[in-house]
Order: sequence, then structure tokens, then C-alpha cells
Amino acid sequence: MIEDSLFWILISFVLVVISIFPQIPAMMTKLVGIGEPVNFVFLSMIFILLLKVFLMSIRISQLEDRLRTLTQNISIKDHLVEKNIKSIEEELK
Repeated sequence: MIEDSLFWILISFVLVVISIFPQIPAMMTKLVGIGEPVNFVFLSMIFILLLKVFLMSIRISQLEDRLRTLTQNISIKDHLVEKNIKSIEEELK
């Protein structure tokens, strides 16, 4: 999906920017009150990845619900088709 690709491209871009400009995590570390900039970077990435996993879990649940609904609809339609076929066969006899 495009959204997933954009997410990973954005994460890669952020990591490149952080590696080019180490002042950014240093300022954020002081702002948040974390000991070392590397700890801030790891903590930020862990938080972002946990958020991504949570959003993917929500999406999987939605897809499972959709799959269940579609399966039920197909089953009902198959049953109706078989019922109609049997009624037509009985009429023809």
C-alpha cells in the first residue's frame, strides 16, 4: 500500500536528517529531559514503531470483519441459489 511505503520513506528520511544534524536530537533530549540523545532517538523510534503496529492491528481487525461479512453474504447467496434451483427442478417434474 502507498501509505505503508510513505511511512517507511518518511522514517528513513527522519533518520537521515537526524544523522546529518545531530543537534536536533540533542535539543529534543534537553526539551524532554532524557539523559542522552541516542536514548531519545531509540525511544522515539520504539514509540513510532509501536504506533505503527497498533494501527496495523486495527486495520487487520477491520479486514477480518470485512472478510467475515463477505463470507456470510456469499454463503447466504449460495443457499438461496441452491434453494431456487431445487424449486425450479421440482416445478419441472
